[in-house]
Amino acid sequence: MLSTLTYAIGAALGSHYAGLFATTDALAESLLAAAEATGEKMWRMPFTPPDDPALRSEIADIRNYPPPTTPMPDAMNAAAFLRFFVPEDVPFAHLDIASMALREANTETAAGPTGFGVASLVKWLTGQAAA
Repeated sequence: MLSTLTYAIGAALGSHYAGLFATTDALAESLLAAAEATGEKMWRMPFTPPDDPALRSEIADIRNYPPPTTPMPDAMNAAAFLRFFVPEDVPFAHLDIASMALREANTETAAGPTGFGVASLVKWLTGQAAA
């Protein structure tokens, strides 16, 4: 899953890397290898534990945003929110591409969406088909 969610990943990784959240080491390693092969930079991040109080809500099954006492959005909380909807026995990865999704205009490129993550996922999928 690719998404931008909160843009909070930028607080940790700036515009240098996308955040990779994965439930298994094997999935993380294969996605990181695909990213390296395509030149897309990703950094593995930890998931918020499922019992983290920041995920609890009095009015919903799970909170998709940290409580008001938290001063800013939380990329780990956002990834844990998505993970909540995937069965535990299914390997799951979330690529937080917020800080990589847009580029500023410069002498070599125009401003706009980058398509970040597509090349890595295509590389990963074609590698899975060959395995």
